[in-house]
Amino acid sequence: MGSMAAPNRLRYLDLLRGWAVLFMFETHAYNAWCNPDAKLTAYYRHTRLLGGLAAPLFLFLAGMSFVLMENSLRRKGASPKTIRQTLIRRGFWILIAAFLFRIQSFLFQWNLAKVDAVLRVDILNCIGLSLLLISAVLIVIPEHWRFVSLGAIAAVFSMVTPPLYEIDFRSFLPTIVANYINGHGPAALFPIFPWFAFALAGAAVAVLLLRNRSDAATENRFIQYIGLFSVCLFIISVLITRSPFQFYRHQDFWLTSPEWVLMRLCAVGVLMLFCYYWRRFFSMTKFSLVEQLGKHSLLMYWVHVEIVYGVVSHPIKGRLGVWPASFGLLLLTVAMLALSFVPGKYREWKKNRQSAVAVG
Repeated sequence: MGSMAAPNRLRYLDLLRGWAVLFMFETHAYNAWCNPDAKLTAYYRHTRLLGGLAAPLFLFLAGMSFVLMENSLRRKGASPKTIRQTLIRRGFWILIAAFLFRIQSFLFQWNLAKVDAVLRVDILNCIGLSLLLISAVLIVIPEHWRFVSLGAIAAVFSMVTPPLYEIDFRSFLPTIVANYINGHGPAALFPIFPWFAFALAGAAVAVLLLRNRSDAATENRFIQYIGLFSVCLFIISVLITRSPFQFYRHQDFWLTSPEWVLMRLCAVGVLMLFCYYWRRFFSMTKFSLVEQLGKHSLLMYWVHVEIVYGVVSHPIKGRLGVWPASFGLLLLTVAMLALSFVPGKYREWKKNRQSAVAVG
């Protein structure tokens, strides 16, 4: 979730990550604060669709940034051993951060009935494990086969999800392991089937992007193709869902359907095209508040979850209508935006202090 882009930042990816942060704020705030009546409204249902893009975006961008980071290390002349260690260390760092976040949440709430929540498979857990698995692909697969390999594995993870969800792995595997495979357990929010497919797709797109960055015109054409291809695939996926022929015996469209995975990937591709051109034509040199959020996505995730679901919001949990919840969402966004400036201000203060000590 944290930015892992190469030093030569692709600012439109920061902008795309910023939109993911806003979608995350929206889906969590309405989910936590809206009362049962508000959750029956058409407005609330529409927010679920938009907010549902947050997790695919974060996973997609994590996969992209991981490949870009690996390429940056190779261009700097890092040895294969150093690259392997860096990739694996990054994946484990995210995974450890996920467990630390859950432990902190448990300590803040101190609810012994929710001790199992420490082992919940949330989005950070999924990102960390996905990066570890992608690192294995990058280490093992030759560079010229990476796009095909990553794309093929993404398709497989998506297509085998419906039959895998018919199996309750908790009956013969430890629950903590089973939760990472499919979503049978209440703690399995983001298992690798099918969520790993989004990270793989992002990694595959990054491989193609690196092959099409020789000049601005080539990159521009590549992004256009991404947008056009996404629109075409979206139409195809809609036609498949409306077809009387069903490939799977049982599937939950909103949970396990490969078509729903593909639709969200297409939405990510269109958003990527939008952010690219927004950055290119409207704010190439200007400061962007949305981009600011994207640069600090891990901090935004960590703090806002504690605010929305923690003791801070306890008096309003499940008690607000749509409009009061919307006002709360606005306040949350402003507060998180203010927080996003803190790391930069702290680094500036620390640098000035060190300079003053050196002069003194």
